[in-house]
Amino acid sequence: MDNLFFTVLLIVGIVILAIPQSVSKTVKKVLLILLVLAVVFSTAFFINITLKNDVIIIATGEKNEKADGREIFLKEVIINGKSKKPKEIFSKGWIEKDDGLLWRDYDKPDDLKDSIKANFDCNDKVVLVLKQNKWQGKAEVTSEQNEQAKKDKQEFDGYVDSESDSWMNLEVDVSDKSGLLKKYPFLNILIGIVGGN
Repeated sequence: MDNLFFTVLLIVGIVILAIPQSVSKTVKKVLLILLVLAVVFSTAFFINITLKNDVIIIATGEKNEKADGREIFLKEVIINGKSKKPKEIFSKGWIEKDDGLLWRDYDKPDDLKDSIKANFDCNDKVVLVLKQNKWQGKAEVTSEQNEQAKKDKQEFDGYVDSESDSWMNLEVDVSDKSGLLKKYPFLNILIGIVGGN
């Protein structure tokens, strides 16, 4: 998006230089406005990238002492009230099953990873729907903004004393940890224009 904008800006600049002097005064004003807009949108684009959050689900391979298994099953991801399939949001590495993602410590494919990762905007409201039953194990869910040293970490224990499935909604904090949006609320508008997920 930025490359296209700068290419158009360059073409407009070349055309302005080719136009006679009297017409070029008006065009120079337009070019100045375009330059200011380019700087504003580039800044918003950079801030949007900076405020993205990585959410990582790590299957620890541990279980509750009463549990009969260590599985972790992510049924769905709810982003701003809209349900999404986990395979559309998270990286590959877990087993795709029933439109969800599954990690297990038995009958594992060779490419099974212990963690999966997704990227969310800082304005998103994110809820992970995880399975609970007597075969579920433990997992960690971390939220990290722009690879900061500070990470938000939550632990999930999927064990419940039941053979039938129940579901736990785990809210993940992907809010702006830098404080930029509170300090400069107009950035929300710019980020909305630049776009996100």
